[in-house]
Amino acid sequence: MDSEGKPDFNIYKLWSNHRRVITFGGLLILFGAWINPIIQTHKRKSICADVAGYIGFRPQKESETEFYLRMSKKLGIDTEEEGFSTMQTENFCTFYKSS
Repeated sequence: MDSEGKPDFNIYKLWSNHRRVITFGGLLILFGAWINPIIQTHKRKSICADVAGYIGFRPQKESETEFYLRMSKKLGIDTEEEGFSTMQTENFCTFYKSS
C-alpha cells in the first residue's frame, strides 16, 4: 500500500515474490493448450473404433442408420444437412484410422 491507501502494483515486486507460482501457472496453461488437440483426436478415434466394431457386431436394438446418426452426432457431423448419408461417417473414420 502506498501513502494514500491505494494498492501498489509494482510489477517487479510481484514477479520477485511470486515467480515460481507465475512460472508454474504459465507452463500449466501452455501444457493444456498443447495437449488439448491430442485429447480431441483420441476421443474421435475412440468413437470411430465403436463404428468399426459395430460393423462386425450388430445389436438388435437399433438399426444401422440409427447407429450412424448417433455416432455422427458424437463426432460433430451435421446430420440435418441435405444429402447426409452414413458414408460421411465412414469416410470421417477412415481419415482418422489412417492418421
